[in-house]
Amino acid sequence: MPEAILLDNDVVLKVCVYRCHEQLMATLTAEGQPPAMLRLGRYALRSRLSKPGRVADREGAASIFEGLLERFMQIDRAHPAKAALFGGLSASSFSVI
Repeated sequence: MPEAILLDNDVVLKVCVYRCHEQLMATLTAEGQPPAMLRLGRYALRSRLSKPGRVADREGAASIFEGLLERFMQIDRAHPAKAALFGGLSASSFSVI
C-alpha cells in the first residue's frame, strides 16, 4: 500500500485559489488512494475563505474546496489510531506536504 499524503491547510487553500485541484488529485492520488487532510482543517479553511479581501474569488475557491473535501481522506488528529479506518494506515504512514 502506498504511503498516504497528508496535505497542510495552506497547500489546500492555495490549490483552491489557483484552481489547480485536478492537477493535485492526478499527481497525489496513488493506487486509487487520494491525499488526506486533517478533519479539523475544513473549519479553518472555510473561515479563511469566508473573509473578504483575502481571496479574490471566494465563492469559486470555496466551491472547489467543498468538492475536494468529498475526494480527500479525512484524518482525525485527536485519534491517529483511527487512521486504520482509512485503508489500514497507521499514524506513521503519512507524508506531510
